[in-house]
Amino acid sequence: MSLTSDQFSPEIGSNYYPDRWIALSSLQKSIRRGAIEPATAAAEVLWSEPSRLLDRLLVIGLEDIGVGDPEVLRDVIELTTDRTWRRKLPDKGREVTLGLVERMCAATKSRFADEILAIAQLEPALGSARTELAMASTEQLVSCNATSDDIGVRALASWFLAGTARYPMDSVPRRQGDLAAVWEVARGLGVPADWLNLLDRAARRMPWPLAVLLPLAYVSKAGGTPTQLVKDRPFETWRGVPLYTLDQYTRRGLVAIGRWLASCLQLREILRAAAPRPAWPKITRYAVFAVESQVCSRHLMWPEQRDVLRRSMQAELTGRRFHPGSRQGPE
Repeated sequence: MSLTSDQFSPEIGSNYYPDRWIALSSLQKSIRRGAIEPATAAAEVLWSEPSRLLDRLLVIGLEDIGVGDPEVLRDVIELTTDRTWRRKLPDKGREVTLGLVERMCAATKSRFADEILAIAQLEPALGSARTELAMASTEQLVSCNATSDDIGVRALASWFLAGTARYPMDSVPRRQGDLAAVWEVARGLGVPADWLNLLDRAARRMPWPLAVLLPLAYVSKAGGTPTQLVKDRPFETWRGVPLYTLDQYTRRGLVAIGRWLASCLQLREILRAAAPRPAWPKITRYAVFAVESQVCSRHLMWPEQRDVLRRSMQAELTGRRFHPGSRQGPE
């Protein structure tokens, strides 16, 4: 599944990274792909707002690198959560930051934390667990986090233990959390204390629970047999912009995806068999986004990781009213 340059109108744009949103998209996707040149080009564009760039690199480190390369993640957290080091440098940290982007490109990737976040938030089978755990005591959440056999339930327990006041979840009551309790559970499961100290720094700087879910990735990886998948995927560019950059969160990407949906008969046949017509644009936009999110130059996989990937994509699609195997009738 890919978009090609013929989905783009020659009238749209003419500059390399014509806006901040395209640069942000290219930064993250290029880091995943190990594409150093477009990643550093995007970082240079975004250096006009250094603090926002560092915030974004922290998200990418937690979301896309995680337990794939703990040493690179350590550097990401240390450099993005303590900004005082920049004051001592004549260029305010520009070269160090660009060097960090290159290291992130070369790192092995793991998206486990982001995938269990999607399962916890969206998987229909966890509906009753969401309701019950949202009202559970701290002691009950600690027990569930340490003993449940279901990674989705454990992710929910970690999220609610950290608190929905800090990390909101749709349709779930607001509750205060206890980050110290999250780290204590993780310490008991064998996650190193120095790693938890770094995750605590990251957890306090962002509105998503990626850092509090990463201990579950650490434990899962330790219990599996990880293998590294290496892929070198070629890509097209359009006026200097990698086409993978133009996704549902960019105006140009929305236009291109809409043209693809309108012109691709095979895609429409798949959608007709599985979803109501009004849901097609949303499903198509997500499908492009989801497939691209798994294009990593070096991707760490193990048995539970593969199951988590499958569950997360099913949870996301079901939430967008995509039900494979259910006939929807004609358009």
